[in-house]
Amino acid sequence: MTTERAVAFSEDKSGASPVADQAPAPEGRSEVASGETAEPLAGINSSIRDEVDRQFRLVPVIGTGRRWYDVPYSLLNVLFVGRRYWAKMPKAARRAINRLQNWLLIFNHYDREKIAHPHDPLYNVVVPEDEKVSLPYFWLVEYYSPSHAEDLARRIGSRKWSRADFIRTEGADDAVRQGRQRDGSLGVQDIATLVSHDYQGFFPSAVRMRLPDPFKTISLRLLPLGSALTAVVARFDLTDAAAASLDDALRAEYRPRLCRVKGRLHVRQRMYVALEAVQMKREELHQAGRNWLANELPGLFAIEARASHPVLDLLFTQRFDPFSRKERDRNDMNFDRALGLNKSPLTLIHSPEWKRVRVMDYAFETSNREVRDSGLAMVAKYDDALGRKNEFKYRGDERSEQGIMIDLDFGAPGLITRFGLFELLRIKQIAVARARDQASSMHSRRPVTSAKKLRESVLRSSLDMATVARDIQSLAASANRYEWVVPELATRRRETDRWGKSKKGLLKDWANRQAEDARRLADLDRELLNILDLSSSLNASIEGIRSQRWSLFVALLSLVSSGVAVWLAYLSLIASSAT
Repeated sequence: MTTERAVAFSEDKSGASPVADQAPAPEGRSEVASGETAEPLAGINSSIRDEVDRQFRLVPVIGTGRRWYDVPYSLLNVLFVGRRYWAKMPKAARRAINRLQNWLLIFNHYDREKIAHPHDPLYNVVVPEDEKVSLPYFWLVEYYSPSHAEDLARRIGSRKWSRADFIRTEGADDAVRQGRQRDGSLGVQDIATLVSHDYQGFFPSAVRMRLPDPFKTISLRLLPLGSALTAVVARFDLTDAAAASLDDALRAEYRPRLCRVKGRLHVRQRMYVALEAVQMKREELHQAGRNWLANELPGLFAIEARASHPVLDLLFTQRFDPFSRKERDRNDMNFDRALGLNKSPLTLIHSPEWKRVRVMDYAFETSNREVRDSGLAMVAKYDDALGRKNEFKYRGDERSEQGIMIDLDFGAPGLITRFGLFELLRIKQIAVARARDQASSMHSRRPVTSAKKLRESVLRSSLDMATVARDIQSLAASANRYEWVVPELATRRRETDRWGKSKKGLLKDWANRQAEDARRLADLDRELLNILDLSSSLNASIEGIRSQRWSLFVALLSLVSSGVAVWLAYLSLIASSAT
């Protein structure tokens, strides 16, 4: 809540100052009558009134001190605003003076925000006591349509990532080609495990190479979804420092700052600066992985759309319980918001196969439409993840982040692959809309130039759409294929003070929605091609008519030229006979 809103909230209807003395109660009547309760917001009003009083005591109203902005503000009031001729001044001059005063007021507000609510969790991002957040792993998915499949196989083959694998005889590039030759193939193929040069762990078939600073290992896995659609899932294992960077960002001290929005100066409050810093730290980790994947194995997101790859986070907490039946404390509201834990408070998505692991939507909170960080997050309380009695399947009873990840890693690639199809279909919808808009320019005066510009996008979009849409529809039509190596998802609705019974079928709903979107996009693509065929025919007819007109003009010009030549020859003959 801004200072101005706090002042307005604490003032009475007569406009009295928030620090003004309250009028005494009428004689014979106590402040709270017998049998009545005090106003529920009385305590909140009092705390806000005290905080506003403290702020204005430390930073007085503009024009009442000796700060650099007090003198010009007071001079403008004395020379212009407070004079009788103020209303007779030109409108442009009055507007300029008002803008200057508002500009000076911003700095007064900025000074007040510096000392406002320094430790109040309602106006700051405050880490709850005994809480610790860790983001040790995340997964990214990239898709490869017919336009990008051959480049994928070539890049994998040129990297020689499988040269250290003594188990597999054929290369990963051969697996890419073979997977796309069999319709309905859903085999999973490990491409490579990459480790940094200073990695101390044991990976007999790993390839050592230089990795971005936040990562110690990167694992690549191939998932053919059909003969025309292939997915590559990359799992990024973060270093200890990178995994703890999100917790460090939550605990850092932040100050309000001045920023410009559409050319105008604004004060960004401490709380929003903190929220943005925490979310940007998470985005930086994701973006480091996206940049690496886009450079090594560029696909549909990196090349065609230049969009963000869908992401799946594994987020551990020490105190926050995503399955708690109790409402969260108001003091934890901004902490939850910074981590995206405040989404879907009435619906809980989980997998019966993953005990005490909640699946939540995560979207980077920003007003910048160019930045998109959308995906899912597996959130778990560290001590409860996969159940307290889980033995981590042959890895002993000792609980560790890596042990939890290994159990989740069997289904996580399939989950992000199915979820990412929503983003894939959105990208294809944008491609169809872009081709449609470019097609409208074919009616310009340069149809040939417009057709050349349109040819590349139409050919790529139509080639991909015809095959990819068929693969998505085929995948969604079979529950066994769609849910293969994907954890079953269920939803639970909040009922008063508890979560209701699990309701399965979320994956089926995903499949139906994606199949419908794929069918609709395929129909739009066919309609676009029909329109383009008609447009091309009309343009060809127009060009033919234009050619005929030019032919007639050239023939007429030739006839005139011939007549002129004959006339000149005749004149020349007369002149020679006369001499």
